[in-house]
Amino acid sequence: MKKRIDLKLLSVLCVIVLVFLALSTFAFSAKKEKVEEWIGVEGGSVTLEDVTITFDSGILTKDTKIFIIYFGDNVYQFGPE
Repeated sequence: MKKRIDLKLLSVLCVIVLVFLALSTFAFSAKKEKVEEWIGVEGGSVTLEDVTITFDSGILTKDTKIFIIYFGDNVYQFGPE
């Protein structure tokens, strides 16, 4: 009886792992555009297509590489590297 439960649990875990791998592969294969720019303490901006992120002087405490990623369907992500 215990072997049957262990086999069912193992089967469920394998299915979960396969679904996760399929979703990860889809996410990585999606068309993405990315741009990176160094923004200094004195300020600056980074632009990708219609999106521009501007930092005024004194916002950043040190020179920082900022990225913008476009995933399609008006979905963007930005942040420091």
